[in-house]
Amino acid sequence: MKNFPLLTILVVLFSFLFSSCEDKDDDVTTDNCPELAFESIRENTHTYLFEADFRAKDSITYGWYIDGALVEREGSNVENSDHKLLWQFDEGTYEVCIKTETPECPEGTSFCRELVIDPKNDKCPEMAFRRDGDYLFADFEGIDRLQWYGWFIDDKLVEDEGILNNGDNKLRLGDLEPGVYEICIMTETPECPRGTFFCKEIKIEERPCAELSFSRDGAYLYADYKGAPNDAQYTWFVDGEEVSPNATSRKFPIDKIGAGTHRVCVVTRIEGCDEPVEYCQEVIIEDQTDTCPTMTINIDGDLYADFKGATPNTIFRWFIDNIEIDQFPNASSESRRFPLDKIQAGTYKVCVTATSAECNREIEFCKEITIQ
Repeated sequence: MKNFPLLTILVVLFSFLFSSCEDKDDDVTTDNCPELAFESIRENTHTYLFEADFRAKDSITYGWYIDGALVEREGSNVENSDHKLLWQFDEGTYEVCIKTETPECPEGTSFCRELVIDPKNDKCPEMAFRRDGDYLFADFEGIDRLQWYGWFIDDKLVEDEGILNNGDNKLRLGDLEPGVYEICIMTETPECPRGTFFCKEIKIEERPCAELSFSRDGAYLYADYKGAPNDAQYTWFVDGEEVSPNATSRKFPIDKIGAGTHRVCVVTRIEGCDEPVEYCQEVIIEDQTDTCPTMTINIDGDLYADFKGATPNTIFRWFIDNIEIDQFPNASSESRRFPLDKIQAGTYKVCVTATSAECNREIEFCKEITIQ
């Protein structure tokens, strides 16, 4: 009987220890990894938007993987995380995953989905655009059949296009302030009811002060200010003196200047340029009493030599890029008119000379023209 209490104590003690170990094993679990998940949204044939959709996404750091390769990090230790991945795929089959490792989940955990890109099963148009200078041009197959599509800048609709809108399929960038913009084109059709779009980041650089010059065309000087707005104002100076406070146009008549050699300057400014821009050039003004005809080249269906004071005895000679047009088949340089169909599309320097009994010298006039 003396051993019974000792035996009872030992049984109770072992039961307690077994119970304590059992409780401790329950606390040390391997199932402390977060449950990851994401949604996938098909934007067009090749582009998908993936969005993380799990409870702990703001408190852990995780990565997006495509076929095992890390493509983007998100989460608590990454600035500006939006928990989204927008990705454009080629045709094929892909495995898209999100993965994480935490102190409570040192072996890591993941959530994956298989994605099949097969354009043959897609009825949404594949949209695209290209940049050319200050314009974006929509450029994709089937554009001439779309009833509607729109241009978006940072998610804001800025212009409608398509057959119903008589659109020109282009977007002007010249009015945008310097910066980076997300520009998209988007459409919806009966065959593509959820819509499809194409986006690019477009960078607008700081616009430098424009390059100013002027050219002479007959009795006028024309200011050529690359990059300046259409309403830019100009101030003209002749030999250091302002011609007229009202001479603010890009077109300046040189009949305001007497015969001789003069230093002509034009000055203007645009917003964003601290200093005015100036361009100067020596201009020779012929004596207006000269009996030789003045001439210009106009385009009136064909090229037409406009000779003020020319007589029926005036002889003309035409040159295209310094080649006299007598070398063109069935073309005569002695005509006042030269047919444009003799010239292929392109940009050329066209010159015409004239001689007559009333003028003791040969008159020449040149102009650069573009044939569409």
